[in-house]
Amino acid sequence: MKYILPLFLLTLMSCDVPSQRRQFIKTGSNSLTPPSGAVSGQDGFNSGNTSPVNSATTGTGFENCSLAPKGSTLSLGSVGVCESTVDQKSIKFQTSLSDTMRTCLIPTYKSADGSSLYLSSQPQCTQTIAGKIYSGSLVLNRAGFENYPMNGVIILKENILESYYQCMNAYPIAVQNGSCVSHPAYNTCRARMGYYPNAHQVCCEEGARQIQMQVCNTFKASFGNQYLDIRLR
Repeated sequence: MKYILPLFLLTLMSCDVPSQRRQFIKTGSNSLTPPSGAVSGQDGFNSGNTSPVNSATTGTGFENCSLAPKGSTLSLGSVGVCESTVDQKSIKFQTSLSDTMRTCLIPTYKSADGSSLYLSSQPQCTQTIAGKIYSGSLVLNRAGFENYPMNGVIILKENILESYYQCMNAYPIAVQNGSCVSHPAYNTCRARMGYYPNAHQVCCEEGARQIQMQVCNTFKASFGNQYLDIRLR
């Protein structure tokens, strides 16, 4: 069975579920808390030259890099980010806040309707110093999504990673474990569809969508000022 994973709340626009359906493939541990960042010397982020003029455009693919703010939140400050033109995984970013709580980046595919799909279960994280430029490589490791280009990034604090993935995974988990039938929307749907051959599947998906909406509404209400959903190109 194929599932979608709509990111209908992280766009900060509508709570409606996008009509476009995409495949969800479960991988790895059942834990919703992914590996939380880079080990020194591996893929991740390292503090670069503090010069905002020279270091932003240093390196192949960054000749036209601009770190002008693309968004701002209370916990992240103003954030600028750019992507290499020769390697989609290669990123530079800069924030206006210093913080010992690590800032994490998750690569995404953003569709024309504004919804996002996460492309990694391994966020890359670093502590930040205001004005410093950080460079590194994101990890694209979500099985089943290898053909989706990275054209966006979620930026958030490490302490809300688990809540983010709970929101993103609520729909397929509700379908897979059968908890979709516990939502009133399932019974309403079944009453409407009667003995339609695919009634259980259709109504389970409806219940799962409502469950995800509740989980993501909670995420948005709790952490709406702690993440940015940025389109890179």
